[in-house]
Amino acid sequence: MLTTHDDDSVTMTEKRNHVCLKASWELEALSELLTMVSMHGSLETNAQGYQVRCISSRVKLLAKILMSGLSDDVAPTDDLEGQLKA
Repeated sequence: MLTTHDDDSVTMTEKRNHVCLKASWELEALSELLTMVSMHGSLETNAQGYQVRCISSRVKLLAKILMSGLSDDVAPTDDLEGQLKA
């Protein structure tokens, strides 16, 4: 369960937090797999490989931001937002 409070803070159950973290870990693993696939020449052109590497890099960054936002209680929100805008 996700609960929003009057002071704009939000709390979630430990189970929900764990589910979100598991999704983040899987996203990160998929980004690693995409990177390996693109580097082993299984894509038709170098341009396609470059595009896949760019996408996998972004997926990995998004997973990292999500993991930090859910589990790192000292990660400043402004820093996470800055990484998201990068």
